[in-house]
Amino acid sequence: MAILRYQQADGTSVDFVVDKSNPDIMLGRSPQCKLQINDRSLSRLHARIWLDEDGVYHLLDLDSLNGVWCNGKKIRETVLNGDAQLVFGNLSMDFILKPPRKLW
Repeated sequence: MAILRYQQADGTSVDFVVDKSNPDIMLGRSPQCKLQINDRSLSRLHARIWLDEDGVYHLLDLDSLNGVWCNGKKIRETVLNGDAQLVFGNLSMDFILKPPRKLW
């Protein structure tokens, strides 16, 4: 499981879960985005984050105007294999990778 954590303009912290039950999200201003954020620095369809069948998280820039940054580097596509600082336009988010719970 992974959590995308960001702060809204009013200072409220928001956690958005990406896991097997919600494995593929688009982020942007469009109502068709699972993670719709009304921020003018975001494109309508800004980025995609998904969990593949092998349990690997991916991040893709959907040809956004203001770009996608991962840990200070501008990316087109990358694998998220640990905690990361993500930037979409002017919006910063934390990608927090949670280890699976042990059932014993």
